Amino acid sequence: MYLQGTTQVRSLSRCLCFRLRVWLADHSKARHIALGKAKVFLSQLDTAEKIGLVTGSYGPGPVLPCVGTIAGIPRLNFSGLCYSDGPTGYARSDGVSVFPSGVTVAATWDRDLMYQRALAIGEEFRAKGAHVHLGYDPPDAIRTSRPS
Repeated sequence: MYLQGTTQVRSLSRCLCFRLRVWLADHSKARHIALGKAKVFLSQLDTAEKIGLVTGSYGPGPVLPCVGTIAGIPRLNFSGLCYSDGPTGYARSDGVSVFPSGVTVAATWDRDLMYQRALAIGEEFRAKGAHVHLGYDPPDAIRTSRPS
C-alpha cells in the first residue's frame, strides 16, 4: 500500500513539474516584460523610498481599514498598496460577504465552485480598495500525510 501511494505521489509530482514548465514557457515573455518594468521603477527610487517599499509605512497611501500599507510615491504615480486579510472574505468592513472556508469548498471537489469562490473574493477585495489579499495558506497535504 505504501509503495503504491509513493508511486502516485511521484507521478503527481512529475505531472505538476511538467505543467509548471509549460506555464513558465507560456509566461516567460510576460515575466520578462514585468521584470523590465520593475527594474525601471526601482532605478528611479531613492534609498528611503526603497526602505519604505520593503518595510511598509504610514505615509500618504490608501486610507482604508488595511492590515498593512505601503505609502504612495506621487512623483512616480504610485498610489501605494493596501494589504487586507480575511480567508473567507474581506475583513474589517461593513457590507461584505462571508464565504465558506477553503477546506469546505475543497471538500466538494468542484473546481468550478473553487474558482467562482476565489473570483468573488478577489472582486470584493478590489471593490473595497485592497490591492493584496493576505489569505489562508493551507498546510502541505502531501508532506504531512503518512501511510497507515
